Amino acid sequence: FEVEIAGVPLRLKSSHDQETVNEILKMVETQMDPQLAKTSLRNSALLACLRLAEELYLLREKTKAELDNLESQALEQIAQIQQAP
Repeated sequence: FEVEIAGVPLRLKSSHDQETVNEILKMVETQMDPQLAKTSLRNSALLACLRLAEELYLLREKTKAELDNLESQALEQIAQIQQAP
């Protein structure tokens, strides 16, 4: 794919389709600070990476907590079934 992020042309290889690549690019673009990018594209890109990494981390933690809760509920249901006459 021939893409552009903050005015910088890039060539990407991806197993994803064009729509997915475009959505990912939009996510990066929205996290970049346009004012900072004018003076320091690198700093803007690093801040975007940190924002996206924070979002990913929080989603992972939330997902883990939800899975732990579901597992606990399932174990409780199993125990109740096993105790049934």
